[in-house]
Amino acid sequence: MEQEYLTPREIAKRLRVDDTTVRRWIRTGALEAETIREGKRIRHRIRKATIATIETPSPPPGLA
Repeated sequence: MEQEYLTPREIAKRLRVDDTTVRRWIRTGALEAETIREGKRIRHRIRKATIATIETPSPPPGLA
């Protein structure tokens, strides 16, 4: 089964944040991403399943 991946820009658009914010989350380890090196260029890809956990709202404390 092939994983589906999204770019930081696609993630930013879905979460309504700037793509710089998504790249910072990746750099600090707050968002898990695959790193692809192409010469000097570094690209990141994020699994759709990872974003699904972020997009799913969690219940308030005490209601879970």
